[in-house]
Amino acid sequence: MIRRPPRSTLSSSSAASDVYKRQIDHKGRVWVAEIVNYRGHNGKRAEGDRIIILEDTDGDGVADESKTYYQGRDIDSPHGVCVLGNKVIVSAGEQVLIFTDNNGDDKPDDKKVLFNVIGGKQHDHGIHAFCFGPDGKLYFNFGNASRGLKTPDGKIIIDKAGNEIKDHRKPYQQGMVFRCDPDGSNVETLGWNFRNNWEASVDSFGSIWQSDNDDDGNRGVRINFVMEFGNYGYRDEFTGKGWRDKRSNIEKEIPDRHWHLNDPGVVPNLIQTGAGSPTGIIVYEGKMFPQLLNQVINELIFRQLTPLLGLPINPVSYTHLRAHETKANRVCRRLLEKK
Repeated sequence: MIRRPPRSTLSSSSAASDVYKRQIDHKGRVWVAEIVNYRGHNGKRAEGDRIIILEDTDGDGVADESKTYYQGRDIDSPHGVCVLGNKVIVSAGEQVLIFTDNNGDDKPDDKKVLFNVIGGKQHDHGIHAFCFGPDGKLYFNFGNASRGLKTPDGKIIIDKAGNEIKDHRKPYQQGMVFRCDPDGSNVETLGWNFRNNWEASVDSFGSIWQSDNDDDGNRGVRINFVMEFGNYGYRDEFTGKGWRDKRSNIEKEIPDRHWHLNDPGVVPNLIQTGAGSPTGIIVYEGKMFPQLLNQVINELIFRQLTPLLGLPINPVSYTHLRAHETKANRVCRRLLEKK
């Protein structure tokens, strides 16, 4: 495992930097989206935020080489980097950009807009990272600061279900998760009505996993199995009202109330993990770490999920998640698995 080098090798300015997303390429190098120009620090690095490549050339587990792949104000506050061969997809602000390195010099020779996004600039509830699924499709999501998805030329996208991808409750609203072809065509809206769903992870069976953050301080953070075309209940389906608004059949506990879990048609949560703000999730199916095999690894796991469930191990496996999923969600999952 490559450890992060000292901050001085990551930042070219005196402003503090932050790392929002890491990606490993086919050469074992770590790609990092490094942020300085975010909110109150916006503009502190005049040359813009950057995508850098870290490499451990001598095998000691510490990155000893660092190079800048791309830097510019057009990727300020990047929340995702996805490396696919000679192409790099960067999610930043109100755009998704795709860079292409044609000659292998680790510098982009071409830059195109893959998607325009309505809203979410300088906001952590905006567009997040892409990932490549076993079906050859791209999977991605945005939180509820983003309000819709547009083509590169600025037109609202009509998804494969025939709906506008827009936050207007027809039927979509709030955070959403998507699937599309590598060129951005054939967009499908897989689920909606999340608050701030950071990343989607797809396993080898095509199952989609997400974590979603609550209104901070309400112990309502959740992990979801994404059932296609599912409404996930952050806002009322018909009125758009929030969880604090009075309604019939209101849930007794705030973590349940937070997601309108008593409302008909709301997909139940796989598991609720309490407080926190998870910003990453992955399904591990490799062989290098047998103890992690087939486990859904979430950023919150090491800090909170283990004591919450009383588990003797640090990571939480798919098996453990299934053991603690709700009865209603178990029924949904089994119906899907029969297809």
